[in-house]
Amino acid sequence: MLDQNSDVSRLLDRLAAKKLIAKSACPNDKRAVDVSITEDGLNLLATIDKQEKVMDSLLHLTEEEAAQLSDLLDKARD
Repeated sequence: MLDQNSDVSRLLDRLAAKKLIAKSACPNDKRAVDVSITEDGLNLLATIDKQEKVMDSLLHLTEEEAAQLSDLLDKARD
């Protein structure tokens, strides 16, 4: 069985390299890292949100159809 969480550290490192998140040592637990989103990350999310609304208006999907499409795309990625 594959552990889907095994790439979380590498994913966070890639996001930090792109300046989308900031990582800092957790003051309460030396083994943990606190993660926060940066201004660049927030700007990217705002851009994605705008594009999502455009796509939603183009596709004319109901909530149920959008959920079904999402499930099918997830299945195709596996």
